[in-house]
Amino acid sequence: MSTKLYVGNLANVTTEPQLQALFSEAGEVTSAKIITDRQTGQRGASALWRWKPSWKARRPFPCSTARI
Repeated sequence: MSTKLYVGNLANVTTEPQLQALFSEAGEVTSAKIITDRQTGQRGASALWRWKPSWKARRPFPCSTARI
């Protein structure tokens, strides 16, 4: 079973591979997508990621905002 989560307030320089590496601490990441504006194509400061939670996901998420 996979879970989808919205993440906001990302730095403009954050990349999808960085998100996948960070979120892999909570389980197997199946997708990480930075949201873009449909009309302008500009990237936003938020993302959606889908992962298969591991036992680690039952604890508070181990990242800090300084890392992303």
